[in-house]
Amino acid sequence: MIRELKQKFNKSKYGEANDQYIQRFLPAAGLSGANPKNAYTPIEPYTVEMQASVNKHTDAPLTGGEVMYIYVITSGGWSQPKRAVDVFRSYNTNSNFKVFSCPSLYYQCQTIVGQWKGLK
Repeated sequence: MIRELKQKFNKSKYGEANDQYIQRFLPAAGLSGANPKNAYTPIEPYTVEMQASVNKHTDAPLTGGEVMYIYVITSGGWSQPKRAVDVFRSYNTNSNFKVFSCPSLYYQCQTIVGQWKGLK
């Protein structure tokens, strides 16, 4: 995931100056209210809308926890607004959830017209 994101955040010495593969706005595209028409400017305070998948979770005893399947609901940018994300949670009830698979959130999204202003 980190390798893919680095490719989308950094200009390539092989690409053009206006290379549309470079999408620094990609993390903002998953936030509520952000879409290509408003240059991926999310609503403040920044929030992420989520929905449980019908395959809610799977026990993963070898890793000592469970995998939960959710969707991040986006406001636009991809052909499908529901973006699949898999999170892991240890059986220890005091543990945090950790995202371990989210390729649908770093998959190329629609480009914007104009300039992306960044996040605050």
